[in-house]
Amino acid sequence: MANHHDRYPDNVPGSYYVDDQCIDCDLCRERIPDIFVRNSDAGHSYVRRQPVGAAEIAICEEALESCPIEAIGNDGMFAADEVFVGGRLPRVKRFVAGVTDPGVGGPR
Repeated sequence: MANHHDRYPDNVPGSYYVDDQCIDCDLCRERIPDIFVRNSDAGHSYVRRQPVGAAEIAICEEALESCPIEAIGNDGMFAADEVFVGGRLPRVKRFVAGVTDPGVGGPR
């Protein structure tokens, strides 16, 4: 499981990241090369930008779940089973600095 404290400094701030377990297998970069890119000097992947929209979030979750050594992490509000439902954000909990806000997502 990816560890937020071991994330590479190359990652942009946000939910998704790659940590120092990355073995440079290229799987995440093949799935969504606009988000996961290679640091060729250090030989590892990192997140260049955070996903936008349901399709990109779903692909990032696929990359996270298929990473052979679990080097991809998601510390944000989107979990694998909380990706957009019917084109709308589900009611999810948002975690900010250890504080939980149960009302994120709005009424349906």
